[in-house]
Order: sequence, then structure tokens, then C-alpha cells
Amino acid sequence: MSFSSNKKFGLGRLEAFLGNLKREISFRGSTMVGIGWKVENVTGAGGTTSLTVNDNGTCYVIDASSATQTFKLPTPTSGLRFRFVAADTSTNSMIVTATSDGSTAANIAHGVFVVAGAAYSTNTKDNFYFGYSTNAKTKGDWGECWCDGTNWWWTGQAVVADSLKLI
Repeated sequence: MSFSSNKKFGLGRLEAFLGNLKREISFRGSTMVGIGWKVENVTGAGGTTSLTVNDNGTCYVIDASSATQTFKLPTPTSGLRFRFVAADTSTNSMIVTATSDGSTAANIAHGVFVVAGAAYSTNTKDNFYFGYSTNAKTKGDWGECWCDGTNWWWTGQAVVADSLKLI
């Protein structure tokens, strides 16, 4: 598609042009607005949710006060990122499983966290927990992961000692 002086370049043509663009765009110091997290509230949690590449960039705000909620990360693909935020203070766990194929747990998770004010790091694990064992979560505790195409890299923060674990 090219710009032509004899045709109007309306919104529809602009959307088609940008949709077919296959290269990086340099904004020369400008900032893009509106590319933050998609937010999905998960209430009445319980069961397992398998994430896909279409869920990329989603922040899950999870109320697991009635039951444990489990998420399975998709097949590792470079650039994927997810955030998980606790919306309750129960001892029901929120579990995020790193997978090799979207369903099979794999020891491909590594992380650095701040838990109860102390740094905590671990590697080669497969499950990220909020509310581990009998340790309650605090509203606002969070964990974020991104993928380099092979491994899942985690960071996060929790108030209660041992409530956040990568095991």
C-alpha cells in the first residue's frame, strides 16, 4: 500500500496499512500511550485455566477466597508476559505452572522476589505459588513473568514470609 495524492487516506485505509506493516517503527523519542496491561478479574476462583499466546499482556487480578486457582502458562514463546495479583487474603493458593507445551509441567521457571522485605531467588522450578502452604496472601501481592522463548523469568513481591514461592 502506498500513499497517493489522488485518494483520501481515511481511517479504514490507515488501519489496513498499519495492520500489514511488517517492520519496527521508530518514534524518535516519542512515547506510545495505551499499550499497558489488559486486566482480567478472576472471581469465585477455582479450577485450572490454560493460558494461550492470545492472553499475552494480561494482568490477572485473582480472588481465590473460595478455592485454589491454577493457571498453566502456554508453550514458551519469546516476548510473552503475564502478571498475577492477589485480590484476597485467604490461605487458598494461586498456582502458576510453567509448561513445555501448554500442559506438561517443566522446570523452566527462574525468579527473583522480595518477600517480607527480603530478597529471594531460585531457579529451575515449575510452580509459582501465592499463599503457599498455610501462609495467607496479602491483597496486592503480585508476580510477573516473561518468556525468552525457552524459560519463564519471574519477579514479584509479597508481604507475608513464605507466602510467595517458586518451587
